[in-house]
Order: sequence, then structure tokens, then C-alpha cells
Amino acid sequence: MERSFFARFLGLLTIVGAAMAMMVEPVSTLPANILTLATGIIIWLAGHWLWAYRHKTWRTRRALSAFSRTGLHHLAPIPTNYRPKPHATQWPSRRGLSRR
Repeated sequence: MERSFFARFLGLLTIVGAAMAMMVEPVSTLPANILTLATGIIIWLAGHWLWAYRHKTWRTRRALSAFSRTGLHHLAPIPTNYRPKPHATQWPSRRGLSRR
């Protein structure tokens, strides 16, 4: 089996385990659970990054979306759907408009 599969699977298990621990354990363990959740997300993203690097395509649409919508598009090994936001819309000035 591929390393990217193990990374994605381990990341998913870590995310699910951290989410379940947040629901069951007391609030005093919340910082550790948040750290575990973040670690799971990083492992899951690393698995998708490795898959994209090797196969020159994204494994899932969720991974493509995760790398496209955040600042991670700078780290992506292949192109993403990232589109810079256009500049803010300029509203016409009120000068010259008469109110009746």
C-alpha cells in the first residue's frame, strides 16, 4: 500500500479520535484534544499532498478544496482552483445624483 494512503487513514483516525474525545472527556483536556485534532488535520493534508505530488492529480475534491481556499495553495505540488479575489467593487459617488 502507498504511504499516502497510510497518512490519509492515520490522519482521519486521529481527527475522529480527537473529535470523540472532545465530546466525552472533561473540558480540562480540551487544549490537548485541539492539538490532537490539528495534528490529525496536518497528517491528512500531508497524505493528500503526497498523493498529488506522485500522481499529478488530487485524490479527492475535498483535498483540492482545502488546498485551494486557504493559503495552502502556495504549498500545493500541482495547480489548484485558487483564484485571487477581485478588488472591492467601487460604488458610484453620490455627487451629481439628485434626490427628489
